[in-house]
Amino acid sequence: MILRARQHVFEFPRQPLLIGSVRLCFEEALTCSNDTVSRALAAARRVASEGADIVALDLEGLFPETVAGAETRAIETCSAFVSAWKEICAPQLLALQNTPLQAARTLLPLGGDLLMNAPSVQHNEAGQVAALCAEFGAGFIAQYGPQSGTELSSESCNAAVFGEAEKYFDAVLRGAKASGLSDAFVALGVRLNWTDAASTEASLRLSSQMGRFQHFGRPVMLSDFPAGKAPDPADTNHSERQTAGMVARVVQGLLGGVQLFHTQEVLAAGAGVRTLSAVLQ
Repeated sequence: MILRARQHVFEFPRQPLLIGSVRLCFEEALTCSNDTVSRALAAARRVASEGADIVALDLEGLFPETVAGAETRAIETCSAFVSAWKEICAPQLLALQNTPLQAARTLLPLGGDLLMNAPSVQHNEAGQVAALCAEFGAGFIAQYGPQSGTELSSESCNAAVFGEAEKYFDAVLRGAKASGLSDAFVALGVRLNWTDAASTEASLRLSSQMGRFQHFGRPVMLSDFPAGKAPDPADTNHSERQTAGMVARVVQGLLGGVQLFHTQEVLAAGAGVRTLSAVLQ
């Protein structure tokens, strides 16, 4: 099994790929200043130095319809970042995460190796994203996330979540093929709920069952991102709890057959992946 993204080719089985995100805040994106882009580049370099194979530029919340001119200014800032990242010739791939279709049409010609859709994107829109990826030779990570409020507390609920995910992935893969994007350019992502103890425990059980998506013949990504704002790095206790939970998810995910991890804690995730991979060899 291989995953292609522009000129890059990853062949599996191999050590799982790590994806670390850099998020532009709404206020900074609207300024489109050199300082904003420089700070984002510094954050991207930090994520890369921690061991990320893929740096994801997270554009969630940058394109509100209620703010006049926000989309144009945000696209200008993101374009400047993508162009600057391409110029430094970093070995890490660049993914564009939570990118509206119109923004992706502007950004992909400038650079970016993958598009990673938001979990709420419908499979018909995902087909349009796939067509755009096919046009530029970019990879596509199609993410599924249970609907907001879904309880993951019983076997029947878990079975329903997996059933919906499989329907979504099947529709996305069929749409991608119809759009001219080969399966080799597609990975399948699952974003579960890690916001509280109960949902985390249930999501851990689901993580260990990611192997059931292997019949699609595509790499599977598990997202470590909880909903809401990322924790303050200065909050040591929160960070330690987050890291401990993330390591548990890495273990469950690896045992469940996950090939890509999308995480806020790249250093700790990398250590967990390397350690467990060595044990399982």
